[in-house]
Formats: sequence, structure tokens, C-alpha cells
Amino acid sequence: EDYWLEMSYHEVGEGHYDFSGHVKGHPERTLNAYAVFMTPLLK
Repeated sequence: EDYWLEMSYHEVGEGHYDFSGHVKGHPERTLNAYAVFMTPLLK
């Protein structure tokens, strides 16, 4: 089954990002993630 995720993010340090969101239409189905990018994500 496919889902649409509504996500937001913010940079917590150089190349370090916190992501959070939920399945569209199901706000009780949440997702939180942390990512470290070795190269810049946005320029």
C-alpha cells in the first residue's frame, strides 16, 4: 500500500537535519528521522 507523507525539516547543525511528519489523512501515523549529509543538502 502506498502512502503520501507530509514532512517538514530543520537544520540542527551543519549537514545535520531533523525530519518529522505524518501520513497524509492519518495524523496518528507519524515519522521522525535524523539525517547527516556528507555533502550539502541545499545550496
